Amino acid sequence: YNTNLRFLYKQILNLSINEKAFRLGSTYDLEYANLDNADFNPAINYAFIRKHGNELIVVVVNFDDNRSVVKINIPPDLFSFFRISDGMVCSGQDLFTGNKAEYAISSSVPFNITVAGRGVRAIKLLLQ
Repeated sequence: YNTNLRFLYKQILNLSINEKAFRLGSTYDLEYANLDNADFNPAINYAFIRKHGNELIVVVVNFDDNRSVVKINIPPDLFSFFRISDGMVCSGQDLFTGNKAEYAISSSVPFNITVAGRGVRAIKLLLQ
């Protein structure tokens, strides 16, 4: 019985209930835009974005045992798909830790994030 894994699954289930972007939002898979990215290993990393209203949630999963510093290419198509501006700087919050920071989301600069081994990050961005 792994209490850490149970706690993580409990957090994920609560997010799926409480976050409108997960319940009602549109999804954009980031895998295809990062197949040739040296800073993103599709064998151990997975990333997607959910959007609902003025909220965007960037989700990054690391299936490796070791911590991973991931730089995710955001394709220009994402901005037209979600009808948002390219190059925005947004207030963001890590939905697992509650930590707040400013994040840039741009097709010209990768989205940088560190993910613990066998971990997941979900960053909620408030679009302006």
